[in-house]
Amino acid sequence: MLGKGFTFAVVGAVVGALVWFVIIEITGWSLWVLAPIVGGAAGYGMMRGTQMRGGFPAGVLAAGLTLFAIFGVRFIVVNNEIQSHLAVSEENVINEIAYGVAEEWEEEGYEVWDEQEEDYLPEVYDEATDRWTDMSETEQEEFMSMLTEGSDEAAALFTPFALLFDFGLFGTFCAVLAAGTAFKTGSTTLEEALIERGEAIDVGHAAIIASDMRAAEGGGFFARLGREEPTSPKTAPMKPAGTPGSSCIAGQSAAQDQEARRRAA
Repeated sequence: MLGKGFTFAVVGAVVGALVWFVIIEITGWSLWVLAPIVGGAAGYGMMRGTQMRGGFPAGVLAAGLTLFAIFGVRFIVVNNEIQSHLAVSEENVINEIAYGVAEEWEEEGYEVWDEQEEDYLPEVYDEATDRWTDMSETEQEEFMSMLTEGSDEAAALFTPFALLFDFGLFGTFCAVLAAGTAFKTGSTTLEEALIERGEAIDVGHAAIIASDMRAAEGGGFFARLGREEPTSPKTAPMKPAGTPGSSCIAGQSAAQDQEARRRAA
């Protein structure tokens, strides 16, 4: 039962994480406040998969899956932001070439730095632009590919550190709240819920009611997933029953005939 609960909790965590991620991508906001959606979905999946029999182990699993899903979503979001900042554009290419031009000219004794603008002289950028346009299309693609590989390496290096700042106090609070939601939802048994709602007076009474409810429900929608519904056997057609009271009428007619024959005799 716990294995089925784990499977449904994984499905719930993935669905909740996808919903949260899509909202983040659409709005462009962090929306940490919606992180408990992941916990609620994971806890609900665990609850339905175990038919509310999971207890403490089920709650721990649901909470762990929630934290893993939240970490995954934030990792993707932060990595995408870093990739967008490190994206290679033609301006980046010109700047990279200009750096090489400046080194060459400095070695030859030429002035390359503008003290007032605190940047390279315009002549340096003009030379860099000329070198870029003189490259063939293949050479330009190779140069861009080289810079892109460097950006990917930088993103992989910076993402773990950026995650620490991304969570912060509020993000950590929301993540803990989401995990707590998953634990509470996934660990609550049906017996505990019945007692809390006042539908059972003690543990024994709650166990009897819970057993009847589980038998009547058959596990609910999640438990029926992947299970074929039994086909009802074909029954032979029944002969139509007689009209109510027809037997009595026939008996009365026979008695009247006998009485008439006796009088005639």
